[in-house]
Amino acid sequence: MQPVNEPLHVEAMTWAALLGRWLDFARASVALPKDAEGQRWRQSVAPIITLQAVTFALRQLDDLPEDARALGLDRGEILIHQESRRLNETWRGEAMPDLLLELMADTARMLRAATLGSAVELVVPDRPHDVRFAPQECRVTPAYGAGLREIDPNEFSGEIRLALPGTLLVPGEIMGFAIGRTPRAWRRERLNAPEALAQALPTLAEALAPFRARYVDSPRQAYRQMDEQGRIRRDVAAPLVDDPVPGQPLLYRVWMDGRVSLPEIDVPARAAQQRRAWPQGGSTFEEGNSGAVV
Repeated sequence: MQPVNEPLHVEAMTWAALLGRWLDFARASVALPKDAEGQRWRQSVAPIITLQAVTFALRQLDDLPEDARALGLDRGEILIHQESRRLNETWRGEAMPDLLLELMADTARMLRAATLGSAVELVVPDRPHDVRFAPQECRVTPAYGAGLREIDPNEFSGEIRLALPGTLLVPGEIMGFAIGRTPRAWRRERLNAPEALAQALPTLAEALAPFRARYVDSPRQAYRQMDEQGRIRRDVAAPLVDDPVPGQPLLYRVWMDGRVSLPEIDVPARAAQQRRAWPQGGSTFEEGNSGAVV
């Protein structure tokens, strides 16, 4: 017998609603049978509630100053290890219910996401009125090395990942993201994402234009999937904190804390090579869950 038969889906609940579910959960545990399984579930109540509380709290860390955020991450990690260990000890020798396995996996994933924090995502424009880019055509990622070298580490602290110059992308596709202390501060201060990028990274933003910029709760990677003949099938987005999906990652770490990491690339040759592998009917981009907040 289980006190609940479905996950609590913390990401979709307010604090008050979540607290109400916890109280119902704790009351239900009193009526559990006195057998061994019932006892295990009663012993699991406190760890379950703690893990759910930590999961909820981790979602709020980007609203805190960096020092408080770092302390919250440390405390969250300690609690997750502590309560997961308690659950493993309680169910030692027995198959742990799927509900609890999912709970621990979700909490660990939330910790990984919180460690990265929110991001500014750059997207290939797909607006019909954007005269600089025809939506029905693929776009070649331009050379932007000079823009990276112009970044002032005093103005931007974090990491930038982008599709390499010469990469073909379709409208609506992710072309890169920025994460770290500075993007988190922009979101915390409710700055307009495109304007913040243009002000802190003017040369890079100009090199990459046009693009759309938006805040997302967690960065995503784009993966290029090929067919057996080596032709491009589609590009697929997936959260960076999840296991990689099949395909070639398209977004590379090109700048981090003052260091440029970009290989020399013959942009026309790279673009031509990809055009030869481009599907006749055009490629597609599977958006998935963007987690966009602005």
